[in-house]
Amino acid sequence: MEFYSILKDPIYASFISLIVGAVLSWFLQVILNRRGLFTYYTTHNTVGMSANDTVFGEVLVTFNGNAVPNLYLSTLELTNRSAKDYENITVKIYTNTTKLFSEQTHIQNTPDIVQYTQEFKELLSLDKGEPPTDYQIQTYRSQRCYLIPVINRGQTIKFGYLNSTNNDHVGHPYIYMSINAKGVRLEYKEPSATILGIPTNHAGMMGCLSGLILLPFVTSIDSHFLIGLISFSYGLVAQLPGVALIKSWRKIRDFISG
Repeated sequence: MEFYSILKDPIYASFISLIVGAVLSWFLQVILNRRGLFTYYTTHNTVGMSANDTVFGEVLVTFNGNAVPNLYLSTLELTNRSAKDYENITVKIYTNTTKLFSEQTHIQNTPDIVQYTQEFKELLSLDKGEPPTDYQIQTYRSQRCYLIPVINRGQTIKFGYLNSTNNDHVGHPYIYMSINAKGVRLEYKEPSATILGIPTNHAGMMGCLSGLILLPFVTSIDSHFLIGLISFSYGLVAQLPGVALIKSWRKIRDFISG
C-alpha cells in the first residue's frame, strides 16, 4: 500500500492526525508547565544508629560529644526546570521532626556556596562572648534561609545536612523546602531513570512517535516478515532517536527563549 493511499483512507488519516495533534498538545503543555517550574528531591544516608543490644553490646553515636539516637546525611537537590534564569530566589529549608546540625551547599558548575539571607544572619548573630539563646538554637536546628543570587535554567543547587531525628520512631528524616519568588512553582519530584541525560519514559515516547516517519517505507514492503523485523529492530533502539529529538527541542526552546 502506497503512502498516498494511506492518507486517503479515513481511518489511517484520523489516526495520524490524532498522533500529530497529541504531540503538538504535549509540547504546548510542556512549555506552559515549565514556566517558573522548580523541582527538588531529598536523599538520606544513614551514618550511624545508637543501640543497646544484649548480644552485640552498646553502640553510641555522638555529635560534638553529645549522644544522639541516630545520625543521617541528607541532601536536597533544587533544579530550575523552567526556560528562563531567575535572580534573588529565597529558599527555606525546614523540619519539625529532625535536628539539623552542620551543612554544606554547592551551586552546580561553580565553586560557590549559598549564603544565608540577611534576616537569617541577623537572627543568628551574637555579640562577642555571648552564648546563643534557646530560640536561636531551636531555630538553627529546625530551619535555614538562603538567598540564591542567580539560578540559571537547568542548573542544580545542592543542600547537604548532617542531622538526627528526634527519636527512633520517626524513621528517616523529614526535611522540606519552600521557595519565595514571584511566578515560581516548586514541586517535589523523585529522580527517574535516564538515558544520555533524558528520562527513559520521555525518550521512549518520543522515539515511538518519531517512528511514524518509517510508515511510508514500511507500507511499501510486501513481506510481512521484513515489516516485522524492521519494526522490532527499531523498537530496540527507539529511545535513541527520542533522545535526539528531545535534546534538539530543548536547544530550539532555549534559543527562542533567549
